[in-house]
Amino acid sequence: MRYKGWIFLFFLLSLPLFAQAQGQLLQVIRADSLIGMQQDLIMRKTLIGRVLLQQGTTTLSCDQAVLNSTTNNVEAYGHVRIIQSDTVTITGDTALYNGNMRQAFISGRVKLDDHTIILNTPKLDYDLNSKMAIYHSGARIIDKKSTLTSREGFYNTVTKNFLFKEKVRVIDKDGGSVKADSLKYNTLSKEAYFIAPTEIITKKDTVITSRGFYNTISKVSNFTGRSTAKTDEYILTADTLFYDSPTQIGVAKGRVEFLS
Repeated sequence: MRYKGWIFLFFLLSLPLFAQAQGQLLQVIRADSLIGMQQDLIMRKTLIGRVLLQQGTTTLSCDQAVLNSTTNNVEAYGHVRIIQSDTVTITGDTALYNGNMRQAFISGRVKLDDHTIILNTPKLDYDLNSKMAIYHSGARIIDKKSTLTSREGFYNTVTKNFLFKEKVRVIDKDGGSVKADSLKYNTLSKEAYFIAPTEIITKKDTVITSRGFYNTISKVSNFTGRSTAKTDEYILTADTLFYDSPTQIGVAKGRVEFLS
């Protein structure tokens, strides 16, 4: 009996460590009604009306939720809103949240707002640990200077680095545009980094390149792959090309071709 007592005491002392290793438990802060059911050692709680859950500095609100207290997962329905530390807000129609992994899978009219950009997409996966948002069903991203669209995207809400894939389009408010199959973009610096064949179109010129970067505000670019700049007055091609679109001044190096 003494051994059984020690085993039971060890189990009790280990519970907080086990819960911490699995992630903080989701806490019910508010609901108009709650129905609890336990079956096969699994506790489920159905929450209806003005539901509010919390895990650390993250809150989840919705119209209705099914909380599995055993697995620390929740299914959320209707006006879902996830707020992480008052820095990232994600809304959608439905969501599945894994409390142990701290991962959210949101569907239906999803919007992510991190005070830098607004991302709209039908489906979004968000990792609250890495602060990484991922979509594969197309999205529209809006910031103060540009509107970006792509089929796939990976966005870090801390570094503000974006990786766009498939049918990438960037349109700035001055009428310029960038078209590419893949593109890296920083929403703070407003710089686009080219990693695939890319076309840059402004009111004055068109640039075709495959590597380099372009600042969507200053319209200054530095291309490290063979690139071509076309204006009404000339066509300039080179292995590397620094180009200032507002002044139409370029510095070309390596197998330079110039036609006027």
